[in-house]
Amino acid sequence: MTNPLRRSAPAAVAAVVGLGLVAGCGSSSGTTTTTGAGAKTSPAATATTSAPATPTTSAAAVSGKPSGLVYWLVKTPQGDRITAEQAALGKGDPIAGAVKVLDAGKPVDPDYSAAVPPGSLASASVEKGKQIDVTLAGSQWAKVPSGTSAATAELAQQAVVYTLNAANGTAAKPLPVQFTLGGKPSTYLGQPATAKPANQLKTLALMSVLAPTDGATLKAGKTTFSGVGSSFEANVAWQVQDSSGKAVLHGSTMSSGWMDKLYPWKATVDLSKLSPGTYTFVASTDSGGEGPAATKDTKRFTIK
Repeated sequence: MTNPLRRSAPAAVAAVVGLGLVAGCGSSSGTTTTTGAGAKTSPAATATTSAPATPTTSAAAVSGKPSGLVYWLVKTPQGDRITAEQAALGKGDPIAGAVKVLDAGKPVDPDYSAAVPPGSLASASVEKGKQIDVTLAGSQWAKVPSGTSAATAELAQQAVVYTLNAANGTAAKPLPVQFTLGGKPSTYLGQPATAKPANQLKTLALMSVLAPTDGATLKAGKTTFSGVGSSFEANVAWQVQDSSGKAVLHGSTMSSGWMDKLYPWKATVDLSKLSPGTYTFVASTDSGGEGPAATKDTKRFTIK
């Protein structure tokens, strides 16, 4: 049986802040220059990691106004984890919108996959501001699906917990999420009926690019890429690669912290020397020479 948990901006950024994934507004300084096939002229294209208060290109401007975060499954050097992606939750109740997007199981980034079995969640609501209730779509989802490990089932449940607290704006002080069936508490994929966000460093991907979103169309000027991560001594390395995979720009920035959770980072990159075409922004952690390989996240973009 195919494992049902596998498939072969401003408001959203505010939600990340609420999650405790970011604290403070750390920035960094430093400049790296490089040349490559994508450059229009022979002088080196300059990549600056200073972080202005207002991004030159906002995620909302390039991705259809994302309004929240949805958590998806992703492979990392530490094993399977969940990671956030900006998503349009639609008009109306953000909790209902988040459940709909999560349950559909269709992330924009092709490196991500469905975290929950599509069709397993019926609805969700906040009960008296004390907990978030999630109604299962059927009794079959109370048990662990055949071929699904307990670890994968736990990540699925955590994807629901993280996503709904972000949508509800209660991530800084997360509400417990209770799964129900027939109006009564129920296990979900064999996991306990009630859950809270688990330890970030053991649950979330250690590097995530949140903006711009995957597939964005950008102007050939300065653009701010941003995300969250936990990297050795807060170092975040980045590259812009052309369609052949060659690095045409590279540099580094720093997050506002490391070790205990995920912290924000951003890098303002000058794309003005790049020719029109498709590129990929790559952000990665620094392992400090020890432990697993670097965790990377990528976002494709087009310059016209």
